[in-house]
Amino acid sequence: MKRNPLRRKLDRLAGRFFLFTSFAIIRILPERLFYHFALALGALAYYILNKHRRLVVDNLKRAFGNSKTEAEYQRIAKEVFRQIALGGCETVITVLYKRKEQIKSEIKVEGLENLQKALKKGKGVIALSAHFGSFTQMCIRLSQEDFSFKTVIRDPDDKMVTESFVKLRKRLNVEFISARPRNVCVKNSLKYLHQNGVLCLMADQSKSGGILVKFFGQLVATVAGPAVMTLRTGAPIVPIFIIREGKASHKIVIHPALEIPLIGDNDKDIFKISQKFTNIIEDYARRYPEQWWWVHQRWKHAPKN
Repeated sequence: MKRNPLRRKLDRLAGRFFLFTSFAIIRILPERLFYHFALALGALAYYILNKHRRLVVDNLKRAFGNSKTEAEYQRIAKEVFRQIALGGCETVITVLYKRKEQIKSEIKVEGLENLQKALKKGKGVIALSAHFGSFTQMCIRLSQEDFSFKTVIRDPDDKMVTESFVKLRKRLNVEFISARPRNVCVKNSLKYLHQNGVLCLMADQSKSGGILVKFFGQLVATVAGPAVMTLRTGAPIVPIFIIREGKASHKIVIHPALEIPLIGDNDKDIFKISQKFTNIIEDYARRYPEQWWWVHQRWKHAPKN
């Protein structure tokens, strides 16, 4: 059911006020208090965003079943909100205070040789990732390496918020390809891969009409883009994730390129590739449930039966 225009406008204004107020506070806040502010902001969101809190808890229960207690689900849900707030605030702090050397010292990279090996094929690389950990920090850090790195981004519908995000990315020298309009995105993405660039795709959200794969043992509709692009261009898929290890410390893990035996049937090959990378995303969500964005309706487009 679609929200009525007035409710949609009020939600957008509330989100804009919350975002820009947070940005303003971060700008005047002493850096030593930033971490505490970000966690408090996330906790506040957990308590006041009832609909999103219920969605997170419902998603966790759908994934983990009876393996956790109600108290555990609530604790994880609260931490999910705190991690999301912390990741967003970190991006602003990085723009305001951090130099390239500090970013490199706080965000270690493991497996960089896997990415370099994949690039030697000269067909570009599809960096397969998810809304996991401080993924914006991952993009910032990898943009500092000696290869070209771009992320496909779907900006918010609110133009004012989008303009603010674009300014942040420009100050960080983070390059991106807009996900909309779709045909232009596909064209630009293919062109970039042909230039041997590293194209980062977030492949963990529900997609209407997407490929049906198993996620936590249940069918979900996922994007076909990574699979279609690798079959079309020959660009290897390299899974990349960022894990928070402390207050301001992270580790980027770059896996070897996926090796999936293909059978020459396009539909079946797309399914095999999509299921493979979905399994990897699930593995990270299982091991670090607090760091994945359970606020998304991952089972939204799943078949009812």
